[in-house]
Amino acid sequence: MALSLCLGCLAGCSSSTSGGAPPPVASITSFVASPANITAGASVNLVGVFTNGTGIITPDNVAVNSGTVVTVSPIATTIYTLTVTAASGAAVTQTATVTVAPAPPSITSFVANPASITAGGSATLTAVFANGAGVITPGNLAVTSGTPVTVSPKATTTYTLTVTPASGTAVTATATVTVTPAPPSITSFVANPATIAARGSATLTAVFANGAGVITPGNLAVTSGTPVTVSPTATTTYTLTLTPTTGAAITQPVTVTVLTSVTVNQSSMGPPVTDQIIGMNMAVWYDPTTPAILPAFKTASIKAMRWPGGSESDDYHWASNTVCQGTPLAPVAEMTNAQLSTVAADLIIPGGA
Repeated sequence: MALSLCLGCLAGCSSSTSGGAPPPVASITSFVASPANITAGASVNLVGVFTNGTGIITPDNVAVNSGTVVTVSPIATTIYTLTVTAASGAAVTQTATVTVAPAPPSITSFVANPASITAGGSATLTAVFANGAGVITPGNLAVTSGTPVTVSPKATTTYTLTVTPASGTAVTATATVTVTPAPPSITSFVANPATIAARGSATLTAVFANGAGVITPGNLAVTSGTPVTVSPTATTTYTLTLTPTTGAAITQPVTVTVLTSVTVNQSSMGPPVTDQIIGMNMAVWYDPTTPAILPAFKTASIKAMRWPGGSESDDYHWASNTVCQGTPLAPVAEMTNAQLSTVAADLIIPGGA
């Protein structure tokens, strides 16, 4: 009885294991990121140690073997997941977090080209930087890395580049542009006229730049392009002195000649003298028939005559023998004879004028 029970037990045990061993189960020993904390732009090694399955790392679905290094470069904090799937389809997972800190701002270079200029010239400022927004002061000039910015300072200036990150502390760099004052220059210095008579005057005009102008003698302060009047009593050489803020002054002279005597060229005959050199201006109101006039004209050798003359000649009307456009001549007896016909008959013709 006892034996038969034992055999039945054995038979039952044999039947319960007839299906074979169960399939292996996937397992993960470790999954680590090294280093776990990086700065943006750096890289991390992910290593998973696992058995009994195939491994995939997400994100990016990177197939991985146990113990094999996978390098990643996340731009922000990322949780990576290792999934190991067994042949049966059952899977196990494990995570590793990589914390990414923003890269600090950096300036590779900040230079001025050229570093020295003459006043009125220009230079370019070129900044190479990363991980922030760039601004150049003075001027508050927004700048892009590697792109030149043109400046034209009037005096020596130190420019500052400030690169400010989205968070964190800004960094700075400086570049100096040295400005040399432009040298003084005189375009012209002239007298007009250059020759004057005694007690006459002339103007001196100077055109210049980059300095203060003074004319000597007289210590006359001048502005470029503005004439200055002088009245020398003798021939004088005037000197314009142009003095810059720094550096040596420059000068330019000009001479004003004063004529103090008259020189006669005795070899020249001069213009011919004719009998027309002596003349008479006859007013319209003078009676040409007066007996004494003709002998006086002949004695004086007067051969030229203007009639009507005097101020009223501007208003004289030939057709009506009137003045002021219609006003008759005053009713004076001698003026009644003041007509062209009487002038011709009594003076011009008999006098041979």
